[in-house]
Amino acid sequence: MTKIIQSFVRHPVAPNLAMVVMILSGIWATGQLTRQVMPTFQLNVINVQVIWPGSSAEDVESAVTQPLEDQLLGLDELKAVNSTSRDGLSQVNLEFPEDADMGKALDQAKDIVAQIRNLPATSEEPRISLLSRSEPVAKLVVSGPDLQQLRPIIKRFERELRAIGLSRLDIAGLPSEEISIELSGQRLGELGLSLRDVAGRVRSASVDVPAGTVGERDVARQLRSLDQLRTVEGFERLPILADENGGFLRLGDISEISRQPLPEQVHIISDNRPAVEISVSRSETEDSLLIAERLNDWVRSIRSDLPRNVDIDTYAEQWKTVDERIDLMVENALSGLALVLVVLFIFLNGRVAFWVAVGIPVSILAALMALHLFGGSINVMSLFALVMTFGIIVDDAIVVSE
Repeated sequence: MTKIIQSFVRHPVAPNLAMVVMILSGIWATGQLTRQVMPTFQLNVINVQVIWPGSSAEDVESAVTQPLEDQLLGLDELKAVNSTSRDGLSQVNLEFPEDADMGKALDQAKDIVAQIRNLPATSEEPRISLLSRSEPVAKLVVSGPDLQQLRPIIKRFERELRAIGLSRLDIAGLPSEEISIELSGQRLGELGLSLRDVAGRVRSASVDVPAGTVGERDVARQLRSLDQLRTVEGFERLPILADENGGFLRLGDISEISRQPLPEQVHIISDNRPAVEISVSRSETEDSLLIAERLNDWVRSIRSDLPRNVDIDTYAEQWKTVDERIDLMVENALSGLALVLVVLFIFLNGRVAFWVAVGIPVSILAALMALHLFGGSINVMSLFALVMTFGIIVDDAIVVSE
């Protein structure tokens, strides 16, 4: 360090050029760094999930979770295995060391699960994914008189938010629905029908699948069946049986059809009214403040288009934590700079005071450039560390200047 200082003293142009490089590179790095609440870190965890509708937790444990664990324990570099079994769902989390190749581990886990043949026949295909950390930015709550009115509004909000670049959305309080068809056994007996006959008719008449190709080469056309029914009215008009008058007996004539929410759904109440919550999160490479800016601009623009009985509010704004820490660092830097200038002008000469004051922003900008080169980000911890170093920067600058 002494030799570097001596060489800078002999060649005064070199330190000035170095200072200019640090300032310009720091300004550039400031625009490249992402702003977030906590530092970015990778979750080396693979999640294996199997859905088995209608099963108990005990059955899931013995028939799904245990066979998965027995086979997955042979994975390379596996650190720990955690599993959860509950009604209709099995989850197995595979934890790996920090230096593990997660791409290779994910491929190996998929190959092992694909070779398991003793899972229940009625269970769904296993879902295997690498867990990623999702940091919350803010939450929206949309309230209205009833959920039926809110449903199309929320669907429109979801499309608009994704269109402006907010891809990580989690919607709660909007129950998933199913179409319920209730049939009378006596009525079916009178018509000579069974429940299986009606179910087969509903299944065959409600499809949306490719139906092959007609023609060859340039005149070839793809065919597709577009008969999938999605509404109560559509199922009510579904023909079931021909009647004596040459017409058709429709499903709505022999059953009660309604749209009902699935059981065990989350319900949210805001100001004694039904509400839906939209959680907005960021990925590891996205900037919290940029996402918050887009979100707030969208909320301001959408308020004028809402019906009078529908309200939208923002809360749990995590991005404000980053914004407040950045403001705190800037305020501390400016106040520290002013105090240093006053004290040094009183006890030392003006030349020393000037160069000590210049050292503070130059050092901070150089640190931001180093932070960018090492893959860091502007977060609560890095900002706190920068604030803590102000005193060290001033002390070292005074010593070097003297």
